[in-house]
Amino acid sequence: MSAGVFRWRTYAPVLMLLIGMAVSIVAAVSADRNLTRLAAMTALRAEVRQTRLELTQLLSMLKDVETAQRGYILTGNEAYLQPYRDSADAIPSALARVSDGFPASALPQSILPGLAQAIDERLRIAAANITVRRDGGRPAVDALDAGKAAMDHLRLLAEEIDGRSVTRIDEINRSVHVLQREARASAVASTTIGAAFIALGALLLVSEIRARRRLAARLVDVNRDLESRVASRTAELAKAHEELKGFARRCEEGVERERRHLAREVHDRLGQAFTSIRMAISLAGPGTLPAELQRQIEMAIDDGVDSARRIAAELRPPLLDDLGLAAALSHFGRQLAAKSGVAVEVAVEVGLPRTDRRAVQVFRIVQEACANALAHGAPQSIWIRDEVSGEDLLVTIHDDGRGFDPGRVRAGALGLVGMRERAAIIGARMQVASAPGEGTTVRIQLPIEPGPPE
Repeated sequence: MSAGVFRWRTYAPVLMLLIGMAVSIVAAVSADRNLTRLAAMTALRAEVRQTRLELTQLLSMLKDVETAQRGYILTGNEAYLQPYRDSADAIPSALARVSDGFPASALPQSILPGLAQAIDERLRIAAANITVRRDGGRPAVDALDAGKAAMDHLRLLAEEIDGRSVTRIDEINRSVHVLQREARASAVASTTIGAAFIALGALLLVSEIRARRRLAARLVDVNRDLESRVASRTAELAKAHEELKGFARRCEEGVERERRHLAREVHDRLGQAFTSIRMAISLAGPGTLPAELQRQIEMAIDDGVDSARRIAAELRPPLLDDLGLAAALSHFGRQLAAKSGVAVEVAVEVGLPRTDRRAVQVFRIVQEACANALAHGAPQSIWIRDEVSGEDLLVTIHDDGRGFDPGRVRAGALGLVGMRERAAIIGARMQVASAPGEGTTVRIQLPIEPGPPE
C-alpha cells in the first residue's frame, strides 16, 4: 500500500464525517432562518387579521352611533344616547388601531384619510341631528339622508379595506405555503446529503478499522515469527558463543599443558645435560683442562642451569601446580621486583586452590597487567592484593605509573584484549580504571567455586 493511498484511507472517513456535519449545520441554520421567516409571516398575517377585526369593531361602533341616533330622534329618550356616547368615545382609539394595521395590510395610505374623514362626517351629522332633536325640532330629511349616505360610504370603504386585507392574507398564506415547501425540500435534501456523507464516513471508518485490525493481526504474526526467529538465532548465537568459549578454554588448556610439558622438558633434559657435562669434567681429573678454561666452562654450565630453570618457571610456574595461586603470585612478585627494580608488594592471602583450573588464567592476567605497567607506565611501585567480596574473589593489581585514557586506547592494544579474553574464558569480570598521571588499577572479579579438598 502506497503512502498516498494510506493517507487517503486514513483521512477520508474524517473528511466525510466533517462534510456531513457541515451539511447538517447548514441545514440547521437554514431551518432556523425559514422558521424565522415563517414566524414573521405568521405574525404579519395575524396583524392583518387583527386589522380586519378592528375594522369590524369600528363599523359596529358606527352602527351603534347610527342606531342610537335614530332611537333618540324617534323617541327623544336620553337613554338611547348612552351607546352613542360610548361608541363616539371609543371610535378614535379604534380608528387608531386600524391605522396601525395599515402597513401590515399593505393598503394604500390614501384610504386612511378618506376613512377618517368619512367617520368624522358621520359623527358630525349624528351630533347635529341629536342637537336638533334635543332642541325640540325634527331633523330634516336631507340630514337623515346625508347620514345614511355617509354610512354607506363608510361601508364601502370598510368593504374595500376588508377585501384588500383578505387579498393580503391570501398572499401571505401562499408565501407561507411556498416557504414551507422550500423549507421541507431543503430540510429533506440537506438531511439526506448530510446523512449520506455521515453514513459514507462511518462506512469508511469501519472499513479502516477493519483494515487496521487485519494489519495489526498481521503485525502480531510477523512479530511473533520475528521473535521466534530472534529467539532461535539468539539460542544459536549463545550456543556458538559457548562453543567458542569452550574451544578457547580447551585451546588455552592445551597451551598450558604444552607449556607444562615444555617446562618439564627444559628443566629435566637441559638439567640432565648440564649435570652430565659437569660430571664428565669432574671425571677427567685435575689438570686435564686449563684452569681458566675449566672455570669458564663451569660458569657457563651454572648459567645454563639457571637459564633452564628461569625458562621453565616462565613457561609454567612450578609453585602454581604445587602450592596454588597465592604462592605463585608471591614468588612472581619477588622475581619481578628483583628483575625490574620496582617495589612490588604482594598481599594475596585467599588465592585459588592449585586444583582450580582458573588459577592459571588469573596468574597470566596478573603477569600481563604488570608487564603493561612496566612497558608503558614507568611505575615506582606495584601492589597485588586479593579479597573476598560477597561470594566473589576480587584480585586487584595497581601501579602508580603514568596511567592512560581508557577511551583512547589504540585498536592494536593486544595486552588488554588478551586480558579480557582470559577473563571471559573463566567467567570473570575485569575492570580497568586509569587516568593520565593517576596510575592504573586492574580488578578481576570471579565467583568462588567450592573445590575438592587438597
